[in-house]
Amino acid sequence: MRTAFDESDHPRRPTGEFTTKAGVNAPGGLSLESPSRFSSEEDEQIRLAHDIMVDPDGYARTHDIPTFTELGSHGWAKLIGDTYMSAGVNGRETVVHMGNATITSFQGDTSTERAYSMRLGDQSRIRHTEDLHSTLDTIEHSAGGVSERLTVDGESSIVFTSRRGEAVSRTGDGTYLVGRGETLSQSEVDERFGPQCCFHSSFDEATFDENAEFLTGSR
Repeated sequence: MRTAFDESDHPRRPTGEFTTKAGVNAPGGLSLESPSRFSSEEDEQIRLAHDIMVDPDGYARTHDIPTFTELGSHGWAKLIGDTYMSAGVNGRETVVHMGNATITSFQGDTSTERAYSMRLGDQSRIRHTEDLHSTLDTIEHSAGGVSERLTVDGESSIVFTSRRGEAVSRTGDGTYLVGRGETLSQSEVDERFGPQCCFHSSFDEATFDENAEFLTGSR
């Protein structure tokens, strides 16, 4: 008798695909005792990056970190063990690095644009960029290829770009358009581009939302 598939035994990575080994649900090999797809170190880095972004200068003063001022910009940098952290303010732009996490905030004339990114333990990178009317969620895969979801005023479109530069999009009839004319079925997409493709049958598009919630601290 076959056991029914239970996704909780095969959680997804932040890059969207199922883990290949039951009981592992994070790039660092986290056990199922911790349900997060992100490691505790990644959680701590993004949390601290958000804390620093609130008041980079105040953080430096509180922790006695020397600051610099040059050519209209100011900031600080510090290495604690193997962890590099820094913050810089240049005009309307503020950038904070904490380990593998980066947050950038740019104040425009009418809105504030913010970008969040983190390099994961498997060397993939996830990003979330937002402004007044749009968001862009990106997964850059260590195995090659980039998955992107662009949302403008609530309407979303998804594109995958292979390591060879082939752009893949979904058509209205359940097939996929590659480049300017080639059409592929679901099974052909699975075979050709592998699980790192956001159109692979094992990919969960909710991953884009979950990554955004993690990066922005809203989960």
